[in-house]
Amino acid sequence: MFGCKLKSNNRQSQGDKGPRIVCGALYSLVLLTLLLAVPSLIQSADALPSLKSSAEKPAKEEANPVVVVDTNKGQFKMVVYKNEVPVTAGNFIDLVNRKVYNGTTFHRYEPKFCIQGGDPTGTTRGGSGKSIPLEINKQLRHSESGMVGMARGKDRNSASSQFYIILSPQSGLDNDYAVFAKVIEGLDTVFAIRKGDTMTNLAVDGTIKDFKPKKEPKPEKPDKEEKEAKKEAKAAKQEAQKGAKAEAKAAEMEAKTGAKTAGPEAEKAARAKGKAANNEPTKGSAKESK
Repeated sequence: MFGCKLKSNNRQSQGDKGPRIVCGALYSLVLLTLLLAVPSLIQSADALPSLKSSAEKPAKEEANPVVVVDTNKGQFKMVVYKNEVPVTAGNFIDLVNRKVYNGTTFHRYEPKFCIQGGDPTGTTRGGSGKSIPLEINKQLRHSESGMVGMARGKDRNSASSQFYIILSPQSGLDNDYAVFAKVIEGLDTVFAIRKGDTMTNLAVDGTIKDFKPKKEPKPEKPDKEEKEAKKEAKAAKQEAQKGAKAEAKAAEMEAKTGAKTAGPEAEKAARAKGKAANNEPTKGSAKESK
């Protein structure tokens, strides 16, 4: 296969000094060159970025927004689950940004159940003029106080602007009403709200990543003098308690001793007094003698 063959033609026989050589080794050399080039081509292909992997990579989710609700009873904040229920949350955020809720009232209060508000018409039956479909995420349940859901009519797809906040777990509402938010600060304000209270302003305040819950102020450490005063007061109290116990015990012992000593004499005196009394006439007998 790799041998060379020499062929003569008529020109050689006619004195042509340049014989034509047909060499199988030439083809082998070309093939070998190609084989050596293939690995480098494969490596170059591997170095290229995978279009498929980059196309399949999911888009990075944005952090859920936080909404601040100012009322005449105080302020509370809630995280809105835009990633979990995008239609419902998006509708709510749009209404907040358009100031639709500002000045609306909480027209419903049911103890241990919920508060409800968000009707811009003021009729308790109105909405924003646009309805959204019921959007249920099974991870969002009516599992604790402060969960926020969209109110609706008999039509499951009639939610618009009115929302409610539950005041205790309400599993009976699951799968029928869309939970879209949760109160994360100011739950005491929510519990203080009653029918007729007003939402003065709602605004988006960053995201849940930016949210930092309020820290209760730490009690100030008492200074040295205060510590000493407390220590002395405690010692004085203990001494007073000991003295009171000692006095009570002494009085008890004295009472017991006195009772034993005075017992026979008191008994004799009582008997003598009784005997004298028996010898005196009664008032009735004295009148009769007259």
